[in-house]
Amino acid sequence: MLQLWLFSHFFIQLLGAQDIQCTVTRDDRGTLYSIPEFKEEKCYYSWTNFTRSVLANHEGKMDGVVVTKSNRTLLTYECLKEIRYLRDCISEVSTTTKVKVGDYFCEKSCDRK
Repeated sequence: MLQLWLFSHFFIQLLGAQDIQCTVTRDDRGTLYSIPEFKEEKCYYSWTNFTRSVLANHEGKMDGVVVTKSNRTLLTYECLKEIRYLRDCISEVSTTTKVKVGDYFCEKSCDRK
């Protein structure tokens, strides 16, 4: 039974994963992580580092490394090699409620060239 749960859990997560890439750019202001535009409006989101510590989220929380944030961009003072963006959007259609989930990984080599 445990093997069936593990298989279904990871299979469902795999199906829900986004193939869309996170874009990472660097300039004099810092490192900008961005995900593609989306149309949903009622969304909860968070930007986390590789240890899953929240750097910024929809509630306004911002870690000291964060310059600014939005529902689709994160600008940090320093380059962070791995960033994860999670988004849950609730859209109400008639009597049904649908939840759309976005899960993006941003990876960047932080070596200066």
